[in-house]
Amino acid sequence: MSESKKNSKTRKQQVGKAIDPWPARRQRMLDAAYKATAAQLHAVPTNLIAIAQFRRVRRIRFQPLLVCGGLAVTESGFEILVNSSDFNGLELETAFSKDGTGRHLPDGYKRQMRFTIAHELAHTFQFNLNKNPPENFLSELSSAALASLERACNDVAGAILLPSPFLVGGHSKCTT
Repeated sequence: MSESKKNSKTRKQQVGKAIDPWPARRQRMLDAAYKATAAQLHAVPTNLIAIAQFRRVRRIRFQPLLVCGGLAVTESGFEILVNSSDFNGLELETAFSKDGTGRHLPDGYKRQMRFTIAHELAHTFQFNLNKNPPENFLSELSSAALASLERACNDVAGAILLPSPFLVGGHSKCTT
């Protein structure tokens, strides 16, 4: 291979590494999650309904799905779907809406359902909420980019469910 082709290939590799957007996107999503949870720092578990309203989620619906959950874009915001294969969806919605934390969901399922809701909330941070319907900041994603997005949403879900002040001992009230 000629020297110019080697240099061209090296430059392309360096450019690809230099413009990896995921560390910056992940940090923006985490920063937005911290902002969204700031008003909820009085206790854990976090009030997910309050954050959902802040993020223009109009409904959290429990229904049988083939996956844990999903996010639907609506004309006025979003709808979060949560798998309820083993339960009556309306009963789960009633239980969840009692305080918005998920503590009234069925034992053995509440952690997964709460994480699913927080994960889907994390996806809303990739949308411009100033548009109707909300506009996705991301264009088509490669499989690698999609995997990075899902990892970022897992990180954000963790930040929503257990805000950092609780990790560093800033708050001690836990009402599970």
